[in-house]
Amino acid sequence: MSKTLEQFEQYLDKMKKYEHINTLLYWDMRTCAPKLGQTGHIDALTYFSTESFAMSTSDELYGMLETLKTPEEFAQLSDTMKFIVTRMQRDMEKDRRIPKDRYEVMVREQAESGNAWEDAKNASDFSIFAPHLEKMIALTKKLASEMGFRAILLCGDPDYYLRQGFIPAETLGIRTEDNMYATALHVCELYDNALANVKGRYIEDKIYQIDKSAANEFDKRFPPKEIVVGTPSQKRFNQIVVMQKKAN
Repeated sequence: MSKTLEQFEQYLDKMKKYEHINTLLYWDMRTCAPKLGQTGHIDALTYFSTESFAMSTSDELYGMLETLKTPEEFAQLSDTMKFIVTRMQRDMEKDRRIPKDRYEVMVREQAESGNAWEDAKNASDFSIFAPHLEKMIALTKKLASEMGFRAILLCGDPDYYLRQGFIPAETLGIRTEDNMYATALHVCELYDNALANVKGRYIEDKIYQIDKSAANEFDKRFPPKEIVVGTPSQKRFNQIVVMQKKAN
């Protein structure tokens, strides 16, 4: 094993420890942490997440990856390690465009938004969550722009997203994978004419294709909860999903 590879594996081990802390903090905050202790959890989660991000974008890691990608070093790596090195180098090229302070703000707002969503859900009051969602949308737009993206595409309720600077994807000739113009599909250009003369199909990642039987089996691992159906938001979702028309 080369000295660089040994240093890299030690560095990865340290990163995994930070990620483990982040996972435990997030899980505790969402499950059993007292409400009065949420602020402390958010502070800790923000700190460790930001430190983990700093490690994943550091000059030290960049140097190790550059060395490990040289032909003589790369040839000696296992297939698994080759994948890790290649994937981390790809992700780093993207993540290093994000200012550390911007990432810190995003992590904190995500945590606070999660708490607000729980409160809104329990109270059946979207207004509790609305200001947090608006802030997350604004932060995401700014972050995406800084990372060099041209636009944001998403599926959502037009009654909401048209008020947040999005326009129907149909306006730009963007349709679904099955060549349909969907009312739920929206786009936000991050600068003027960012998608000028761009047309095509929006293809969702396969990760969104959920196996219902597998999901039901997974749910059996937890204490049973009543399945709630027919809520206003569910009815609105079902209404929007079928609002499509064939593209020319």
